[in-house]
Amino acid sequence: MEEMNIGHNQAGQEINPALHKAPEMLKKRRRSSADKYRSFAEAKEFAKSLQLKSRKEWREYVKGLKPEIQPQKPDDIPAHPDGIYKTKGWLGWRNWLGTDKPSDAGQLQH
Repeated sequence: MEEMNIGHNQAGQEINPALHKAPEMLKKRRRSSADKYRSFAEAKEFAKSLQLKSRKEWREYVKGLKPEIQPQKPDDIPAHPDGIYKTKGWLGWRNWLGTDKPSDAGQLQH
């Protein structure tokens, strides 16, 4: 029977080299995902240019159900910007689509 290539860490514990590389691979995957999208400001300008009026219209647009609206969504614009930009400036769908009125910005929503 063939023996597996198992190494040892500094504490003398056995480690499997294949499993040891997993965190590095995940880190690389995360990094490339972060570079996948435009900055929040650039993406928001693109979204505003479409002149969509609601989250529902945005969802229809990204699903390709609004072919009359051009251009089609580029790959570097997220379909779910509320999740991607949650900690990078996201202020809500009205702000994203540019449908918030200047007076809305200073008011608290109840």
